[in-house]
Amino acid sequence: MSMEFTTTTIGLVVSILATGIGAAIAEWSKKLSARVRPKLHWGGPLYCDSEDISEGINSEFTVRLQDARWAKSRQERIAIWNKRANAFLTLAQYVVGGVLATSFVQQSLSKEAVGLLGVIVLVSKLIHQHYRPDLVFAGASQRAVFLSHTIRSVEDDLFALSNGMVLPETKSIDIIRRRVSKALSQIEQAELTEINSRMESPDQSVQANIDDSAT
Repeated sequence: MSMEFTTTTIGLVVSILATGIGAAIAEWSKKLSARVRPKLHWGGPLYCDSEDISEGINSEFTVRLQDARWAKSRQERIAIWNKRANAFLTLAQYVVGGVLATSFVQQSLSKEAVGLLGVIVLVSKLIHQHYRPDLVFAGASQRAVFLSHTIRSVEDDLFALSNGMVLPETKSIDIIRRRVSKALSQIEQAELTEINSRMESPDQSVQANIDDSAT
């Protein structure tokens, strides 16, 4: 009996801590996603031609490559923190489920303890439903991958220009800049669509479609 009481107590403590930590991380991630882009030192002119590409950092600022890198870093942080929040909230529910299953087989848990465990599960589910860290993690991961592809493509284009290899899709800095701007706009629209979808249909899984989000 004492062993069962100890197991139940440990389960209660672990599930309460996991729920609290999960909620704190989810709230932190929510604030993180609302942060404004830090001010960067402007490294070059607004426009430049292929002759200016050798200046390196100037071209990166000119084509908004620094903006794309910051957006990618932001999406990666959001994904990481929401993955952790989802793990803690899921852990709390699994621990309670394990305690209830063990106690049900042994028929040694009081009604008060069962009620308390039920409240913990309910609170954990409500927190999970409010923040939906699983959906935020999936959406942020998708957007981070999209930005990684965009950054690599832009770096290849800048390399081509710096070596005099002018291709139809990379014939000017302006074209590259507009492509990055379009990608950043798609990311913003996808994130907004995801937020609106979670608010309208919190019980349904939402995956932002970046390719269809451009206006």
